[in-house]
Amino acid sequence: MSAPTRRAVLGATTAAILAAAPAAAFGSIAAQNPDAELIRVCAQHVINMDALNSVEGWNEGGPVWTDYDEIRDFITDAQPQTLAGVLAMARAARREATDLDGEERWSGSMGEAWAPEIINHMLRIAGGASIGGAT
Repeated sequence: MSAPTRRAVLGATTAAILAAAPAAAFGSIAAQNPDAELIRVCAQHVINMDALNSVEGWNEGGPVWTDYDEIRDFITDAQPQTLAGVLAMARAARREATDLDGEERWSGSMGEAWAPEIINHMLRIAGGASIGGAT
């Protein structure tokens, strides 16, 4: 019998640690992130986009559209405080720009509308927002 690989040992160790850690510990970590709600909403947005695209004959004003619409507006109005929040917004924007065939088509998408704001948020948070004297 051969010795377990390093990857197997690390995977088992990680699984054991996660299994032993109380769920409340992860909740407190998320609560400490000022963008926890934004990150959660952006992840839900990707799920909602998939649901919206799977509904045959969906219409604006229907329940699937209403869920999509509310979260889209939340993301549009968000002011992330961390790079994790900005990355969550970028993932949501990329999903917005991805069509049913899996092709990215940024032009005319909500992702295209969000892209400049995502860049501005990133520069504001990471520094370097001043370009040529503009802030």
